[in-house]
Amino acid sequence: MPPTAGAAPFTGVRIVQVPYDSALRSVRMGRGPEHLVAHGVVEEIRALGREVDVEYVEAPDGFHAEVATSFALYARLAERVQAALDGGRFPLVLAGNCGSALGVLGALGPMRTGVVWFDAHGDFNTPETTGSGFLDGMALAIATGHCWRPMRRALWGARWDDSVVPEAHVAHVGGRDFDAAELERLDGSAITLVRADAVRAVGVREALGRVLDSLVPHVDAAYVHVDLDALDPGEAPANEFLPPAGLSVSDTTEAVALVASRLPVRAAALTAYDPAYDPDGRTLRAAIALATAAVDAALGEPAGGRAAAPADALPQSQR
Repeated sequence: MPPTAGAAPFTGVRIVQVPYDSALRSVRMGRGPEHLVAHGVVEEIRALGREVDVEYVEAPDGFHAEVATSFALYARLAERVQAALDGGRFPLVLAGNCGSALGVLGALGPMRTGVVWFDAHGDFNTPETTGSGFLDGMALAIATGHCWRPMRRALWGARWDDSVVPEAHVAHVGGRDFDAAELERLDGSAITLVRADAVRAVGVREALGRVLDSLVPHVDAAYVHVDLDALDPGEAPANEFLPPAGLSVSDTTEAVALVASRLPVRAAALTAYDPAYDPDGRTLRAAIALATAAVDAALGEPAGGRAAAPADALPQSQR
């Protein structure tokens, strides 16, 4: 795949780890970022001829309240993503929670970024609709301006003049587990839902191609957000929140490439990986495949193309 026309001239990759889940470090899905780095994602990207550096985002010292600390993490992430972009590095974020998208969008700019959001869940609850109180289940609602407005304004600051991500600039892909009130809100929004069953029924290009075409006139670039529970748990069990009948790894990597064929990809994230639910490393291998797909999407396929690897191949660090 050649570099997308108009893509940023990235010279390498910066992996930014946010190893937190609900503002707690290295627990549950917060263990995923470090596990990916320790078990091959860096080596696999470097093996393709890419320059890679790695850094952490850490919470501030002191008492950790979930909401305040999460937004503090997102603010620090925005700084690190901006620094990567300024240095010509493609930001690949590995995070425990989907709220990390708020930090990425704070660097990219919410109004002119197309958001392609792969997730089994809607992430469109608000404090008034949530039954769990899980902040991460509100991430997309926050980004599009429906809740936590003062916290979002403080995070994005005057730079974006209180902007939000327009709903029409969001394609939600792979959904199949929505709360009733959340689904009602999504159906009443301008967000485009491309459900997992639609992808399986007609294929990636038919299900997603026209949606991406509709974004092109209105945005400058894309942010690709992959909650790994978008994947089918029979192929890649990512965490404890695993509805059946998800996306295949091959369909998801094809979808990432399809995004890049329409728009420059300026950042990507892999989130919500809990290694405790992946004893045989299937999700690890899937995540590494998606990471390299995202890098190829932004920088173009490596010179000479990519050699095909068997689906059960281990990362280099485990061979």
